[in-house]
Amino acid sequence: MTYPKDIAVIDTMIGFKDAQSGHYVPPSIRADDQGEAHVADYMFKDIPTKEGQIDAVKRTLDAMDANGVAMGLITLMGDHARRAAEGHPERFVLCSHVDPNDVMGAVHKIRSEHAE
Repeated sequence: MTYPKDIAVIDTMIGFKDAQSGHYVPPSIRADDQGEAHVADYMFKDIPTKEGQIDAVKRTLDAMDANGVAMGLITLMGDHARRAAEGHPERFVLCSHVDPNDVMGAVHKIRSEHAE
């Protein structure tokens, strides 16, 4: 079976692998399971080190190009998201995490992040 080459792939959740980036730690990740280099380093074999690492946005763009991914959804919970979206608006779309139990807090967060 051949795959169509004229259909763009959209990755619905890209995370930047970067040892220097701050990461949201989901409550479901036990403290014993959190890695030292990255909160989810138990899932990855190639966590970059702080010394001599390639820029996380460039690494992500290279991986997207190598795998035919035209666009990616990225969360605002990281150091690289705004820089990636500002530098490559045709490649990245931002999303935000809000607490659905705090309706007014969520509305304020969405409005302030949209203004930024």
